[in-house]
Amino acid sequence: MVAVDYRLAPEHPFPAALDDAGTALQWVSDNVESLSVAPARIGIAGDSAGGNLAAVLAIMGHNGSAPPVMFQALIYPVVDLIGDSDLYRKVTSGVPLTAATMRYFIDHYTPDVRDRLDWRASPLKARSLAGTPPALVVTVANDPLCDEGRAYAKWLEDEGVRVTALHLSDHLHGMLLMGKLVRASNVMIDFIGAVIGEALHHGAPKSDDRFERQKSAQDRAIRGGGIL
Repeated sequence: MVAVDYRLAPEHPFPAALDDAGTALQWVSDNVESLSVAPARIGIAGDSAGGNLAAVLAIMGHNGSAPPVMFQALIYPVVDLIGDSDLYRKVTSGVPLTAATMRYFIDHYTPDVRDRLDWRASPLKARSLAGTPPALVVTVANDPLCDEGRAYAKWLEDEGVRVTALHLSDHLHGMLLMGKLVRASNVMIDFIGAVIGEALHHGAPKSDDRFERQKSAQDRAIRGGGIL
């Protein structure tokens, strides 16, 4: 597993974080042999803002502007920086992430409001999701991001992408970091790990045009799996 420490706003607004994540993905793709990772078994995952970057890189991998990945795990992701869903009006207090907090983050990440319509910042604004890799999308109800996450999962499915969509109606944003307080957190971590493991080790395509350009490297690589 490779964990990416990308630059943060407000010092480094959009697209700095995406550039860093893309550079990291390219590095993994370029170093599959030394990492003992098969190039056709690279997946990408992230939660919250990391889910945004993972979703965008999955699209970029399909359109050729980033290395292709075979799986995307999006955990309560940010996918629409417009922030006008019903839950932005409802989730206003009593939870770690409120609508006001999200607007604070959005204002710092995209101080130029025009950038919020760019699909690289708001993947829900992309022209199409068809052909992007299979996905796991986890959403939680007490979260201003819930509506957009569920809409993204539905759009993936409507575009023919294989999706595992899990919605938790009684949990909140950030629950995966609350294992000492929220019992379901540890169960969810095990579930997410199992889904990713199954995808990487049993779901790699036997032949796929996206990976043809990496065939020679794949032949040399040691069998393995990697998640960014």
